[in-house]
Amino acid sequence: MRHLWFGAASLVLSSAVACAYLVRNADGTMPFWGYRYDDVVLALALAINLLTGAVLIVAARREIKSDYERFTAQQEVLEHERQLAAVLQHMPAAVCVLTPARDLVMCNDNYEKMFRSANAPHLSMHTDFDAFSPAGELYTVDRWPCQRALRTGETIHGEDMLVSVGDGERIWLSVSAAPTSDSTGTLSSVVIVFSDVSDRRFSEEANTNALRGVISAQESERLRIARELHDELGQDLAALSIGLKSLESTAPDADRKAKVAGFRRTVEMMSKHVRAITADLRPLVLVDFGLRHALEELAHGWGERLAISVDVHLDDLPERLPETSELVAYRVVQEALTNVAKHANARSISLTARLNDGQLRIVVEDDGLGFTPPVRPATAGRHFGLTGISERLFTIGGTLEVESSPGAGTTLFVNLPMREEVSHGRSLSGLPN
Repeated sequence: MRHLWFGAASLVLSSAVACAYLVRNADGTMPFWGYRYDDVVLALALAINLLTGAVLIVAARREIKSDYERFTAQQEVLEHERQLAAVLQHMPAAVCVLTPARDLVMCNDNYEKMFRSANAPHLSMHTDFDAFSPAGELYTVDRWPCQRALRTGETIHGEDMLVSVGDGERIWLSVSAAPTSDSTGTLSSVVIVFSDVSDRRFSEEANTNALRGVISAQESERLRIARELHDELGQDLAALSIGLKSLESTAPDADRKAKVAGFRRTVEMMSKHVRAITADLRPLVLVDFGLRHALEELAHGWGERLAISVDVHLDDLPERLPETSELVAYRVVQEALTNVAKHANARSISLTARLNDGQLRIVVEDDGLGFTPPVRPATAGRHFGLTGISERLFTIGGTLEVESSPGAGTTLFVNLPMREEVSHGRSLSGLPN
């Protein structure tokens, strides 16, 4: 900028000196108004110098304006960066900005505190630590939310994972990742937010363990009562029926024989009711023969009670599954068929179950009245059957999906994980060390 002003001043000064020279040496006898040819050339050079000086002055003014605008823009950028840094520092969560090359562009103090290794003074990348999903699966680097956000361009919202941080402490983090693009639209970085949700996860785990304990105690009591009904009351009724049959054969007349026969039929009906109650409390066929035989017996039993057709596809089920999974699956199907009997007014039921990739998938379908499913079955106050199913599935990490509409029947899709760590609950201690 100084050079422009110096050049313009030099040209103006030289032009002024040339003008003074021309005025002093004017000769009226000469052509071109008293100037010699060399004076004319000097005048032309003077004009060019004046024009050049004017151009330099305009360029200097424009450069000054450009410098001012550039300075203003830089100050605005610095102010925005200062505000962004202040926002990041005051956020209660850990925040960082990562490039596709895994270069850390920016992070706040909470991120440094969370991911600084206790055994080294330097800051480690969060992807350098082991992380596990709520189901106990190890996260590979390409599965981290930041990498998925950069790869797909989609924003990841609140994905829970268990991470070993700092001095090796394990905490639950809710991770969100949002990709950002440069002026050309190319993904250039990703903003990642880590929120410590350990308290929430511990609270959920405590609630899950309490619910699991209640259900376990309930099932134990049901099994005890079922055993007593089967072993004691059932045997007594069987003995009574045999005694009445003996009396029936020795009755002295037809009237007494008919009465004894009526009593015997009543006892046999009572024995049938006891077997049905025993099966509802805790199906001994499930304990003795496994889920496939128990579901077949359950489905066909409901078909006989409701006088409707039943289509069962259980050939892909193995003979035995983990005890907890078998019991939950049985109770889920039992509750689903009970709902059909109470509300559906169906003409047919279809039951399908198969084990695939460590997941037990069950589909219960009817052609009944249907209904409008609640948005969240587990919290729907008027759908107690769905609530019971969801609560049981929650204790082992299972899921329930409901498809239904008025007049179009209902289909329940149930997924139960068969992994051992899930069957013991989603606890911190259940994950790998």
